[in-house]
Amino acid sequence: MSADTDLLKLGNADDTLEDSYFATPTVDQLAIRGTIIYIDSFGNAVINIERELFLNEKKDRSFTIFFRKSTYNVSTISNTYEEVEVGEMLALFNQDGFLEIALNKGSAAQLLGLKIMEPIRIEFHDYSVG
Repeated sequence: MSADTDLLKLGNADDTLEDSYFATPTVDQLAIRGTIIYIDSFGNAVINIERELFLNEKKDRSFTIFFRKSTYNVSTISNTYEEVEVGEMLALFNQDGFLEIALNKGSAAQLLGLKIMEPIRIEFHDYSVG
């Protein structure tokens, strides 16, 4: 296709936009369910859960982040990669405010077998219930 091609010759123009709920996290009283939306070149998995949502739901509760195909889990949020030993897994919020699962100096996606569109679940431990 050339820069001189008239786009209207390729198809009809459509000015309507449709809402997409494709990658919207879901929330209930004890959990947030999100989705891996991106895996970067380092093997870090970006989740569609933003810091503000996480903090609003976490309140003063502890939590565990679970992955679909793995026995690994994370129960703390780090501020930097260096807060864990080389080769250790961590969760942090990236510069865009999204939850990221990473491996310090390694590929979390490769270690955990993570793929785009796989579910991630954050369970909150509400010890005052039950």
